[in-house]
Amino acid sequence: MTTALPPRQGPLKDVKVLDLGVLIAGPLVGCYMGDLGADVVKVERPAGDPSRATGRHVDGVSLIWKYIGRNKRSISVDFKTEEGRQLVLDLVAQADIVIENFRPGTLEKWGLGPERLREVNERLVLVQISGFGQTGPYAHRSGFGTVAESMAGFTNLNGWPEGPPTLAPIALADTAAAMAATIAALAALHRRDVTGKGETIDVSLIEPLFSYFGPQFVDYCVFKDEPQRVGNRLEFASPRGAYLCKDGKWLALSGATQLTAANIFRAMGRPELMDDPRFRTNAERMKNADAVDQAIQAWAATLTRAEALDRLYETGAPVGPVYGMQDILDDAHFQSREVFVDVPDPEMGSVTLPNVFARLKDAPATIRFAGRPVNADREEVFKEWLGREADSK
Repeated sequence: MTTALPPRQGPLKDVKVLDLGVLIAGPLVGCYMGDLGADVVKVERPAGDPSRATGRHVDGVSLIWKYIGRNKRSISVDFKTEEGRQLVLDLVAQADIVIENFRPGTLEKWGLGPERLREVNERLVLVQISGFGQTGPYAHRSGFGTVAESMAGFTNLNGWPEGPPTLAPIALADTAAAMAATIAALAALHRRDVTGKGETIDVSLIEPLFSYFGPQFVDYCVFKDEPQRVGNRLEFASPRGAYLCKDGKWLALSGATQLTAANIFRAMGRPELMDDPRFRTNAERMKNADAVDQAIQAWAATLTRAEALDRLYETGAPVGPVYGMQDILDDAHFQSREVFVDVPDPEMGSVTLPNVFARLKDAPATIRFAGRPVNADREEVFKEWLGREADSK
């Protein structure tokens, strides 16, 4: 395929990234780099990344791949052959950043371990993501997001007090790890530009997500009270929850400060609740969270969601509707902010994707194109990265 691609822009437009990763965590780092303008080359097995066979398809094309493959040019390499491994080394020699998320020891098995990569490119920033990290007793275990979310403490805290531990319905650990790895890679790239020295980055799926529970962990280390599942509540704020309105729609709000709690009660037409000894302070409201929630739910049930939201907005209370996907598509604010964009695509005509989540004024990040067919860009990558004609593989 020789379709001309939109020009790159963004703060990383002079950075070359080689994405060796598979499925989610590693490839997401490549996505974020590509969004910021980097020249990202996705190296796939001849059969393509496993994400191409994942999720729902349109005319044989994976929608997940269109998202996870965005802003990356694709070439295929057979890692089992000497020619394939040498091609990887040739590409590594030209790269600023290499991303991989195989089980520890896999690159070494192929003769492509960190030391070998460093031999061909001493300035390389190597990002390694794995289930449990590159060291430790569990390093060689298979680790997927489900395992990481469970062992990081998320699953145990997610859900209702009377219910079971609840797994996340999204790739939470993978996304957290990808964010952490991206931050580390950018920091290492800056250091490399100052010192001339490359870096190897070790990120597990567990540790970035575990860091999200810092307050609970620190609290436990002092008081030894195991955190419990609390449904929609927070252990340090009341009111906080989702409430059903009379039209069957939900709204969510939080009263983490005295002012916001007062604004919520004022919107309900019950400012006197702030004088109730049970509700006067956040500490008291936490002790009486059931009564707080019952009062708000009783009020919400008398109004449509639009009516309840209008009253809450008038007081400045922090509140929002609980949205489904169609609500997001229909929302005028989301549309004006271009939270999602229609991306032209030669296979599907166009595909709607979440837009970049950070807006840079002078060097904007963009979604230039969706995931490409396997090996679609072999000729261009060989010419631009290696300065030679592509082989036929």
